[in-house]
Amino acid sequence: MYILILNIVLYFVTLVYVAKKDSFISIRVFILFLYFLFALMGFITVSNGIFFETFGVYSLAKLSIIPYLVNYIMVIILLSSLRSKIINNNITMWLKATNVLNSKLLLTFENIVMVVCIVFLMLLFIGILQNGILSYGVIYEASRIGERAVFFENKILNALFFRSYKFLSFVVPFFYVIKFSKYVCGYKKKQCIMHIFIMLCCLVAGCIVRASRGGVFFVFLNFLFFVLCFWDYIAIRTKKLFSIGMGIALIAVNFFVNQISEDRFETDNVATNNIRYFGEAFPNLGLRIWDISDEHILGARKFPTLFQFFGGYIPDFNNDYDYKMMYFESKYKYPVNNFKTLFGDLYIEFGLTLSILFFLLCVGILRLFYNKAKHSCLSIIYLYIVYELVTFGLFGLRLDETYIIEYVLYFVVILILKKRFQNNFYNISLVKSE
Repeated sequence: MYILILNIVLYFVTLVYVAKKDSFISIRVFILFLYFLFALMGFITVSNGIFFETFGVYSLAKLSIIPYLVNYIMVIILLSSLRSKIINNNITMWLKATNVLNSKLLLTFENIVMVVCIVFLMLLFIGILQNGILSYGVIYEASRIGERAVFFENKILNALFFRSYKFLSFVVPFFYVIKFSKYVCGYKKKQCIMHIFIMLCCLVAGCIVRASRGGVFFVFLNFLFFVLCFWDYIAIRTKKLFSIGMGIALIAVNFFVNQISEDRFETDNVATNNIRYFGEAFPNLGLRIWDISDEHILGARKFPTLFQFFGGYIPDFNNDYDYKMMYFESKYKYPVNNFKTLFGDLYIEFGLTLSILFFLLCVGILRLFYNKAKHSCLSIIYLYIVYELVTFGLFGLRLDETYIIEYVLYFVVILILKKRFQNNFYNISLVKSE
């Protein structure tokens, strides 16, 4: 048990140290607070027996400090890219001149995004009028067994609805950084706030329709990245507006998330379920993953195309998520369907040595891309990707074939825009709001 306590202390001490070095309101402090909170909830789930009631009885004597230290070091390495100085330097790339933020290219992009938002919200409203609110449990189970997500009986409307949501999910970091920058620079502030709110509503609504509690959680986490990035440059009145708005939104979202939990797990004991939900990752790492087996998946789960290219065999899962998880769990004896932290997910895939090498390779590639995008207004997107990786690391490894393709597309867009605006960027000093 003392290993779990030591894990809590580790993140708490680092949290205090970084809070003194950066500031109390900063991205690194926020992330470390989340890790401290999840470590604490992990201890609570074990000490009160919720963990054992859910997953079976495990001996606490088998806990080792090694996986927790490796996971901690990986988190710290990622956090090193999110220092306040680096973030502020990247923000200055955006806040420079009207001829960049008000360029025709960016204005066209913003207009396209808002049109897609309006189309999505209209389809959402029409779908609810036609079909009512479907059972979240039914929706979630259908998605896990590979059935195509259906919101409209009309195939064209259904495709348009989900494709528009996918488009918004992809462009959200570009859209947020432009709108927050324009707000700080004083360009149509009320319009910027309204557009940001509309985008946030679309993303949350899309997750609720898909019965994805985790999706809602990460929509707000990713939104907070941009709020925290620009926090020192936002007027006090707007800070209060954001705080009140976020409070109201979280209350509303909490209602829907509780409904999703009740439908999916057929229980009204939502509080206990949520504690277990957010507190299982760290106990899983030490009790159900570390040193369980000498056989590892070696990329078959996260990178199946590459695995098959080198002669590996994987059955056709037909997009059936449950079948896929059952296959890997039965073959490799790891709880791949449960939360397991960043290192825990890597360990399942590659083992100790290869997981460390894989992690360092990914960090090296990310920094290479960052150096290519340096002195570009969109280099902040690199920081957003690192933020996604480290926050998702509370649950597992975000990287797989799908996300790698998405991140490569991000960097392609960054390099294209860097070339397009190459002569328009220079460093400027910013005056923080009083």
